[in-house]
Amino acid sequence: MSEHKPIWDYRVAAYLFLAGVGAGSFAISGIYYFVLGEMMQSAVEIAAWLGLLLVACGTFLLVSDLGQPVRFWRVLFNIKSSVMSFGAWTISIFMLLCFLYILWGNTTVLGLGILFGMATAAYTGVLLGILKGRPFWNTSLLPVLFLVSAFSTGIAAVHLIAVSMGHNLNAFRFLDAGFVMVELLLLFFYLVIMKNSTVEASRSADELIKGRFSRLFWGGVITVGLFIPLVLHLLSPRISVLASVLVLIGGYILRYSILRVGNRTLLPGESFEAGWL
Repeated sequence: MSEHKPIWDYRVAAYLFLAGVGAGSFAISGIYYFVLGEMMQSAVEIAAWLGLLLVACGTFLLVSDLGQPVRFWRVLFNIKSSVMSFGAWTISIFMLLCFLYILWGNTTVLGLGILFGMATAAYTGVLLGILKGRPFWNTSLLPVLFLVSAFSTGIAAVHLIAVSMGHNLNAFRFLDAGFVMVELLLLFFYLVIMKNSTVEASRSADELIKGRFSRLFWGGVITVGLFIPLVLHLLSPRISVLASVLVLIGGYILRYSILRVGNRTLLPGESFEAGWL
């Protein structure tokens, strides 16, 4: 079977990143609020704005990449479209919950926002996984990886804005360090599994490990986005702001890299003109 490369541009990578940061920031800040109480109020308020604005911007980029924005509304109101319809409704409800929390600050809304935030962050991986012609994405580990990365980048975004506003959220640096370590572990297992999967999936893994995207992956994701931030978080709170910046950079590169190496193989009976899927 012949192969063709992904036809998506930077807008889809930006959607995966922005939706992850926005949803992850609100979900993890909300969880921390229920654990630590009022001291996390400022973080949740910041995260609500991030969740609403970043997910909205990311969704706009995704819809614009489709070429025909009307497709989004068809997916939204076509329940039979299954996973994609579920994702469209999940994203829409999450943004609504962020808006309602900004207005009222209700804890019930916050609790629902945590659930839909986690679902929105995980859906960025599910969206790729349902594309059967790209074996490198066809694993349940991808949504988990994107969810953990969403928590990490979300924490980083809230931390940066909080610092700029004069708030002290240094406790976030230890939480982010924990998620960075989990993300490193998940990436290791993900690549091992894909390397021992189908021929196409193994070839995609090789492109990250030792191929044309290896410098971007090892330099941008592993070194800049994970290893250096982990060290900085553990060393001192004074340099944790820099760590947060690097986590965000690495979070985008992670999604861009995975998107680019998701080689597509045409399915039996499928034409090259099968569309963006």
